[in-house]
Amino acid sequence: MTKNKKSFAIIISLIICICFALLLPFSAKTIAGQADDKKSLTDLQHNQIQSIIFEVAEREGYEFEELKYSEENIYYANETWAGYLVDFLADENNGYLILFDVNGQLQTIELVFDKVSPYYGKPGKYIYPSIDNYIIKYEGNYYNASTWIPVDYTPEDKDFFYAACNNNKTGILVKRELKYNYADDYYYDIPKFYYRYDANLTTHSNNCANAAGLILLNYWNKKYKNDLLKLDQSVLDIDGNISTNGSYDPRVEYMGIFYDYMKTNWIFGTGGTLPNNGYDGFERLIKEKGYRVNRYTSLNYSQMRVKIAEGIPILFTSTDYYFTTASTIPKPKSGTGNFTLTIDYERSYGIENGHTFVGYGYTFYTLIDANGKNNLEELFKVADGWGGTRYFNVTVSKIYSYAAIDVFK
Repeated sequence: MTKNKKSFAIIISLIICICFALLLPFSAKTIAGQADDKKSLTDLQHNQIQSIIFEVAEREGYEFEELKYSEENIYYANETWAGYLVDFLADENNGYLILFDVNGQLQTIELVFDKVSPYYGKPGKYIYPSIDNYIIKYEGNYYNASTWIPVDYTPEDKDFFYAACNNNKTGILVKRELKYNYADDYYYDIPKFYYRYDANLTTHSNNCANAAGLILLNYWNKKYKNDLLKLDQSVLDIDGNISTNGSYDPRVEYMGIFYDYMKTNWIFGTGGTLPNNGYDGFERLIKEKGYRVNRYTSLNYSQMRVKIAEGIPILFTSTDYYFTTASTIPKPKSGTGNFTLTIDYERSYGIENGHTFVGYGYTFYTLIDANGKNNLEELFKVADGWGGTRYFNVTVSKIYSYAAIDVFK
């Protein structure tokens, strides 16, 4: 074969492969090549999947008539079967759904519109050890499903799954240094926001989302002058924050309620809290108290700043986050010159480090370099869930999920 013919054959082969991959999720068979223990969906489960997708689509403002999808098996951290990965096409909109089979019931772990799953069209065994952590085992090696880069992964000895569960401050120290010639900055915090509640107020494990719920609950109760919870004055401090009188501690009571309502440790007594379960659980309590809620999720950084400026804190879940080591951050130098903005961070990431926390303020720097280019450094001030306050750098962190939840009569 000549060089030109050989090149032509390679190009045709690539086109065929690409076309086949694009059609993959909606064909009757797949090339995933997973283990022989593949389990098929029942007719009832097919109906459940369609109901889940249509229900969430309506809530999120997506409209479509035709739904096509295919399913693959997905596995726990110890590589035992967990449930199904569903890649779907709703009219012209791609999306994916991850479901675990827990005691015969399908539990929604993740549902995303506007993109295919990280596993989409890739060969191997699909392992999902924690939120935002997608692993493929292929020919005995492990890969990041999103990038196909090899990863150092050791299977767990139990069928664990980790959601938002970080009760401890664990991470590596990172010094971030940014050069600039001229800078501007802007700060805003919700006034008198109380952040001192700790995940360790109760004996429950993996309950950072419950602590975040208590922080939000306290804020809205204080905003409405205790009309939300109608607590006895003996369990409020001098500033109107939820406290204790010794014999009764509503902080513990409401964190316990959130443990239940947010379905914390929903899988075999572990796993933490799935973000949507956290939102739903917080809103359930608010509605039971006779108030209403609006949830905002499709926001960029500027829009999130607006919500905070309107007095609506934001509930964040991240699996790779940079928190400042101090509760304060430096102001840039005034004037023009060769300057460096230096901030120390603690970076937390990995399977067991998913964390939920509350943003109640923000800071952003505009750093102008010698060429006149503007570089933005964007941060939120947060109640970290460990009783402290720090800054969360969203420029270098990864937000897995967030919601600004407004509470009103």
